[in-house]
Amino acid sequence: MKKGIVIREMQDSANDAKFTKLRLRVRRRQANVPIIGIIACSTEKAFSFKEMREQVGRLHISNKKQVVDTMNMFTNKGYQFEHFPIFKTSLNRHQLPLDLGSFDKQQQNHFKTARQQLQYQWREDLISDINKKLDGQHFNFYEIDLHKYLKSDLARLLKRYDLMMNTYVRNFLVTNNIQDWCDFVQKFTVPDY
Repeated sequence: MKKGIVIREMQDSANDAKFTKLRLRVRRRQANVPIIGIIACSTEKAFSFKEMREQVGRLHISNKKQVVDTMNMFTNKGYQFEHFPIFKTSLNRHQLPLDLGSFDKQQQNHFKTARQQLQYQWREDLISDINKKLDGQHFNFYEIDLHKYLKSDLARLLKRYDLMMNTYVRNFLVTNNIQDWCDFVQKFTVPDY
């Protein structure tokens, strides 16, 4: 009981001289900032509820059904490419061994095909789907004033799409394909025992 009272008194910096005189090391609790969703709320500092509500409102996507449906469609389309092969690593035993020239041609052809497929499906399909689903009722896609556009909900939504797209490309296409390529190359090396 007494220890709890002493530790509580140590939290106040006005009592430092008292504890220094008693030759006790001042122990203060480290601030633990809980994260609620994606917003860090400090429990140590007093914060304005109104400011926090406005911050949450800016981070929230939308309460419009069409916008939420478009976001879900975008997410599902991104997950379709979770295991999209950029390199041709599924060579069967009948195709092996290959000379390096034909292997290089196969990889280049496969890469061109994969790039065109991604370009078509991600760029054209997503842009047309987003434009169709959000069709100007909620957003002005043809805003001329840059200042108005940057403050609009459309700019926030497109920024979110951009961040999601970057995450999908980085995680699915780059990381997964590099790991797949490394596994493929390891098949042709001598293992370390």
